[in-house]
Amino acid sequence: MQHRWKTVVECLVSRTPTRLKRAIRSRRPILLTEQHQDLDVRAKEGSDPTLKGHFWATTESERRRDGELTVGVKADARLETFDLVDMRAFSPAKILPNGETHLLQSGRPEDVVADFSPITVHGVLDSGREVTLVDAMGTAGLSGQSFRVRYVLDGAHLEGHDQRFNAVRFQLDDARWWPHLKDGMTAVAGTMGSLSISRDGQSVWFVFELKEPMTLRECDSLVISPARTLARLALMMDLDVGPTQLRVGAVESSWIPMLTKSRGSEPVRRESEPTGMLLLPSALGIEHFATWIRVSADLDGLAAVVANPPTGVAIQAEALTMASVAEGLHRRLFIGTKRFQSLGPAQRRTVRNDAINAGVKAFEEASYPDLEEARKALSDALGHLTDVSYLSRLEELEQEAVTVTPEVTAGFPDHTWAPLVVKTRNLLAHQLDTDKRGMLEKIDAMTLAAWSLPWVLRIVLLRRAGLEPEVIREYLVEFNPFQFYQANIAALQSDRQR
Repeated sequence: MQHRWKTVVECLVSRTPTRLKRAIRSRRPILLTEQHQDLDVRAKEGSDPTLKGHFWATTESERRRDGELTVGVKADARLETFDLVDMRAFSPAKILPNGETHLLQSGRPEDVVADFSPITVHGVLDSGREVTLVDAMGTAGLSGQSFRVRYVLDGAHLEGHDQRFNAVRFQLDDARWWPHLKDGMTAVAGTMGSLSISRDGQSVWFVFELKEPMTLRECDSLVISPARTLARLALMMDLDVGPTQLRVGAVESSWIPMLTKSRGSEPVRRESEPTGMLLLPSALGIEHFATWIRVSADLDGLAAVVANPPTGVAIQAEALTMASVAEGLHRRLFIGTKRFQSLGPAQRRTVRNDAINAGVKAFEEASYPDLEEARKALSDALGHLTDVSYLSRLEELEQEAVTVTPEVTAGFPDHTWAPLVVKTRNLLAHQLDTDKRGMLEKIDAMTLAAWSLPWVLRIVLLRRAGLEPEVIREYLVEFNPFQFYQANIAALQSDRQR
C-alpha cells in the first residue's frame, strides 16, 4: 500500500490510562496564571503558573476531559489534554495484557491535516470561569492531544467562529497617542456602523457599534485591522492592538475579552515615544478612522500591502506586487470607471455582442472549421472591451496623488511615470519577448516602479481616509525617508540617461 500505518510499541510514557494522563500534565511548556477577575495571559518570565479545568468540543459536549490552558507571550494559546476528540493520525491507546501501551500512528498527510482542522472548544476552569477556545487546531502524540488556539474568549460559552457580535472595542497601542480623542466622540462609518471613543481611566477604547452583527473574524478583519492599517499608512509605524473585547446583544450586555498571541488583558505601554513618524497621531481624528473603516471594507486588504510593501525579496517581486496592487485599488476606489461612458450598460453589451458575431462571421467566411472555438476566442478577447486600460488607471491614480503632493512623481519628467510602470508590469506578468532593453535597464525600471508605487498609493489612500491635502503634503515633503526617495529616484534617472 502507498500509505502505511506504523505501530508504536513499548510506550514507556505510561502503563495505564491514569498514569498516561499524569504524564500529559507534566509535559507542558510556558503556562499561565489566573489573576483577579480576568485571565492574565501575560505570565512573567520564569514563572510556572497553570490554568487547569475541564474542556470539551462543542460537537461532543458529553465528552469532557481535564486539561491545562497555556497562553504564552507572542505564541498562540495551547490546550494540553487527552482524548478530547477522535483523531485520525493517532488511534486510541490500547493496553496489552502485559501492560504495554500500543498506539497506531498514521503517516498520511490527509490524516494530520484533518486532525488540525479548527474546532471550537468550551471549558470551565477550576475557578469556575467559562472560556471559549475558537479555532482550536489539534495534533496528537504519545503524550496526548495538543490544540493550538487562535482566539480565547474569556468569560462565556459562545458558538465560536460562527458567533455574531453586535459590537467590538479595542485599544490601539499606547493611550498617550490619543489625547485629542475625547470621551464620547462619535463618527459614522457608512452602513457598517458607528465608531466612538470611550475613556476608562488611562485607557482609550475605540468602540465600534455594528449595524449588522459580525463574526469574530469579520470584526477582526473589517474593523480592527483597518484601524491599525490606517495608523501604519499615516505614521509609517506599526502600532500594537491592545486589549480587545466583544459584545453580544444590547448596549447593557457585558463585554467579553478576546485574547490572542498578541493581545492580552494588559494595555500597551511604551517606554518612550517613537521618533521618525510621518504624520503625528494627532492628525488622525475619529472621523478619519470611521471613514477608513468604511472605505477599506471594499479593498480586500490591499491597503495593508501599501502600508507594508514587500521588502527583502527580489526587485521583480516587489515591482510586480505593487503594480498588481495598484490595479486592484483603482478598480475598488474608482468604481464605475468605464470606456464609452456615453453609452449605457445595455448599449455596451450590445456593441460587444455585435462585435463577437461579426468576428465569427469573418471566421466563417474564411472557412475556419471550428466556429465555437472562434466565438470563445473572440469572447475572451473582447471580455474587457469596456474596461479602461491599465495605463489609464495609473494615470488616474497619479493625478490624485500629485494633486496632493506634486513631488511624488516629479522625478519622472514628461509624464513618464505611468508608461514606465505599465511597461514594467507587462514585462514581468506576460514575459513578452518584444522588450529589447538590456537586463540592467529593465532592472532599473523595476526599481523605479517598486520605489515609487508605494508612495503614490499611500497618498491616494490617506486622501481617501479624509485627511486634508495640505496636511499630507506638509508632513510628507519634510519626511526624511520621502526625501531620500526623491534623491534616489533622481540619481537612478541620471544614471539611466548617461
